[in-house]
Amino acid sequence: MTGVTPNYTDWRLLSSLTVHEIAVLMHGVDPRALADVTVQDPDDPESPYGIPLDTSLEERALTSSLTTGDLLSVPSGVQKPCTSTNVLVSSLIPWLRKNGYCALVDGLDTSTQATLLAASTEQVAAAVPLNRASMIAKHKAIWPTIEGDISDASSNGLSVAKAGARGWNEAKALEWARAKNKLEKSAPASALDRGMGRMMKSEANQTD
Repeated sequence: MTGVTPNYTDWRLLSSLTVHEIAVLMHGVDPRALADVTVQDPDDPESPYGIPLDTSLEERALTSSLTTGDLLSVPSGVQKPCTSTNVLVSSLIPWLRKNGYCALVDGLDTSTQATLLAASTEQVAAAVPLNRASMIAKHKAIWPTIEGDISDASSNGLSVAKAGARGWNEAKALEWARAKNKLEKSAPASALDRGMGRMMKSEANQTD
């Protein structure tokens, strides 16, 4: 952990968190760094010392939601929840989302992280040029003339999709094929559009 911001890689390993830990996280602070955090004293704004972070309101909201059943405790059925009561993370995620803590949801929700990782991996893969054989194998079903078009790239304009001596920019090649009506009418256009959009966006991000 560095600084005072939450290291969500650690916190995502836990299936339950205490009321106190959640309350601190709701302030965007890692509970392990709480001792290093001070905020401005509203009664003495000019004081250079500040005061400890006040999490009482968040703790009260959490314990009241445990009492009403909007949050689930671990073990279940705790009659008098307190700051040390454990809250089941799977019940916490929708509660946080409903109350507007979207950044905390993104940090704690393992399904969100898996989606982001998959998207990142897909973008990286899309940015990698394909060789001739891979291009043909991947797109021949929707682009029947791809082999001949690649062979004639220097004269038909497909050379704009060249990426290095032996590589091909997949997004630009598909864009050229569509403009030249080379793609089968039965090709799933929406899926193709999404694929091209992701690849072009990835390239733009790398350029910026």
